[in-house]
Amino acid sequence: MRPYCDRLVAAGAEIVFPLQEVPTGAAFNAGHPDGTVVEYVHHRPTPQGG
Repeated sequence: MRPYCDRLVAAGAEIVFPLQEVPTGAAFNAGHPDGTVVEYVHHRPTPQGG
């Protein structure tokens, strides 16, 4: 996920919720130059393969 954060910041986004581990995997929120705020999530696979 770190490369995505870095690429977004280089394109003018502001990280408003820093990258961190969450129960489902990892997540961060970025505010884009147009005002849109997006949550980016990378889900950790479950033991069942989901």
